[in-house]
Amino acid sequence: MITGFRIKDAIAAVPTPDADQRLHYLEFKLRLLQTIGVGQENLWFALDPVAEYLAGLYWVYLYKPDS
Repeated sequence: MITGFRIKDAIAAVPTPDADQRLHYLEFKLRLLQTIGVGQENLWFALDPVAEYLAGLYWVYLYKPDS
């Protein structure tokens, strides 16, 4: 079973007035968070974007021109 953390707890943990906007950015723009659960009230960290980023860095390193 996938467990996550509650959206309310995440907003409360960020001591800024725009915490909900920051979570929205992490979820929809960067795709680092995903909403889960029946009521869509929990979040969890998605590692796919991080893995794709690291793979891209590897390919750039591997095929960069030698100078």
